Amino acid sequence: MDATRGHPGRPAHPSTGPAASLPDGWFARFRAVMTGSVDLGGEILDGKISRTIVLLSLPLIVSNIFQILYNLVDTYYVGALGPEAIAAVALGFPFIFLIWAVGIGLSVGITSIVSRFLGAGREDLASERASAGIAMALIFTVLLGLLGLVALEVTVRSLDVSGEIKRLTRDYVYILLLGTPFVFLELACSGIIRAEGNMVVPMYALVVGTAVNISLDPVLIHGWYGAPAMGVRGAALATITAQGIVMALLLTYVATGRTRARIRLRHMRARSHDIRQILQVGFPASISHLMIAIGVFLWNALAAGISDETVAAVGLGFRLNSIALLPALGMQLAVTTIVGQNVGAGRFDRVREVVRTSILMTYVYMVTVAIVLNVQPERWIAIFTDDWTVISEGGMFLRIVTPSYIFLATTIVIGGAFQGAGDAVPPMVIHSLRMIAITVPVAWALMYPLGLAANGLWIAIAVSNLAAGAIAWIWFGKGSWERGHAAVLEA
Repeated sequence: MDATRGHPGRPAHPSTGPAASLPDGWFARFRAVMTGSVDLGGEILDGKISRTIVLLSLPLIVSNIFQILYNLVDTYYVGALGPEAIAAVALGFPFIFLIWAVGIGLSVGITSIVSRFLGAGREDLASERASAGIAMALIFTVLLGLLGLVALEVTVRSLDVSGEIKRLTRDYVYILLLGTPFVFLELACSGIIRAEGNMVVPMYALVVGTAVNISLDPVLIHGWYGAPAMGVRGAALATITAQGIVMALLLTYVATGRTRARIRLRHMRARSHDIRQILQVGFPASISHLMIAIGVFLWNALAAGISDETVAAVGLGFRLNSIALLPALGMQLAVTTIVGQNVGAGRFDRVREVVRTSILMTYVYMVTVAIVLNVQPERWIAIFTDDWTVISEGGMFLRIVTPSYIFLATTIVIGGAFQGAGDAVPPMVIHSLRMIAITVPVAWALMYPLGLAANGLWIAIAVSNLAAGAIAWIWFGKGSWERGHAAVLEA
């Protein structure tokens, strides 16, 4: 038994431990983390839990702040084009989310298996799985790009919206689909880098990409500086340009051997064992995100039965909802890495403490956001549109849905813990219930038989958030996630 760790067969981490790797004082630690001058590997396995969560979450939260800034700017410039453009972007969201769902699933699968092997001290096996992950990203690029094109045509034709909205939706999504290879390679590389606890490199790459995207938005959307005004097509072109830059930065970092899990050409092949281990987490994680895309599509379909303005309200409400949750989702990514390495090391009690501490910290954030968004919520919607019907319905969305954010804290954190441990089926089931199985039938009953119209949909979303949080807490307590250690022992 390793006397320094208390667990059999686990090699010591190459870092010298938290006392030697971190300077004294929170400001000094923050500066060290944000400049990437400190290795947090020792913190993940042995550091103070609340400090570890904060230190790993900081770069992710900063990344998400820039993502919030991009979303706000992008929504502002698109909103100036009118309700039709807003509705087109809202309708295009599920198709793009289809690509991101699979890409994020792959990224989560890579992070989960690579972090567990790194936690067990097996960098050779971590390198094999990382290389296989890059190969899988290239395969998925082709498959999902073609699937996205087919799904777009079939779905747009079936929607009960105006011809102008259909045209704008096609214009927007066709261009974004060209960025499919950028998305998959960016997310695969991010998964490899974050598996070792390095959240700083993806952060800086995202900051650069966000700056490019924000700079290009007004130029390409509204035709600044003599450029042609491309409308929603300009928004899409700005997005894929930024995605290409982020991908190039991250791929260069990984390909030049800067990570503990090294990419080697001889391992970049689709071996069944490597694929199985990545997809055991990645496939359910992708389905979880697909459930979000399908759920939003069904919400749009329900809203389309009321009016185009209601569809736009769903789009803006969900966009603000996504923006508000980004810091909490950053916490989720940190939990995935921390739990992955500790499950790989067989430290189950530490995993439970990580989850409890993370939920408490996320509660504080969620309550704060709910209060802020509930103070004159129409003002938040009015930032993006001057259509009073959209503003009124979007404001009710925020009034009804935001109080349920506290229950989302449990769902988000526990979902990251399950995925880090290699047990991604529970989050998949919970997302399916939250986005579809609970929300859609409840919304239909409230909207039509009971005559609550759009308010029925908002109430159903809040009820599903509450139910999902309760189910996640009960499921995690059963301890099925502990089996994730078996994959390390088997290898």
